[in-house]
Amino acid sequence: MAHVLAVATIAGSLGLSAYSTLEEGKDAAKLGKIAQQQYEIEAQGVGQAGRVESREKRKEARRFKAAQIARIGAQGGRLSGSNLLIIGDTAEQFEADARTITYNFQTEAIRLRNRGAIERYKGRVARRAARIRAGANFLNSLASLITGGAMSSNVGGPSASTVVNTQTDTNRTAVKSRGSSRPLNPYNRPFTQSSFGGTLRNPFRNY
Repeated sequence: MAHVLAVATIAGSLGLSAYSTLEEGKDAAKLGKIAQQQYEIEAQGVGQAGRVESREKRKEARRFKAAQIARIGAQGGRLSGSNLLIIGDTAEQFEADARTITYNFQTEAIRLRNRGAIERYKGRVARRAARIRAGANFLNSLASLITGGAMSSNVGGPSASTVVNTQTDTNRTAVKSRGSSRPLNPYNRPFTQSSFGGTLRNPFRNY
């Protein structure tokens, strides 16, 4: 009964250990998913901020262009020649700045999404490793339990082969002892008592 209780206790401990390891893997996967979601939110915020800044830069370019045209008109100039080239160059510079802003923010958003994907991947790898570790620990502990049970059974009493060998030796000894009391051949029989009270000799034996 005590052995059964010990085996049940150890089996329960093995199950609990495997369950805890699996739960650790699940928690790691959940944390990786949460981290990816957070990075995705940050990436969306960065992308939105980049669009806003680039849009503001283009608005600034339009206001500056309007101011240039107004200034040229106030000075009596015409929108031709060098004045037109200056306005065009200024507009191109503003557009380049707006595109640079968009690119920088998009690059940051991509970096954040990549970090989120890495965290999600780490969580999945941790969960997979936890499954493998739980299975390996369970099998190793189960093998140790079986080995320990076999050793304890050998220590507690003689094995089946020992009992069989002992019984065989006992049977051989009994047969040998019985055989020693029987005549081996007609030439070695003991004296017999006749019905007349006399002693008969073995006629085949030399005295």
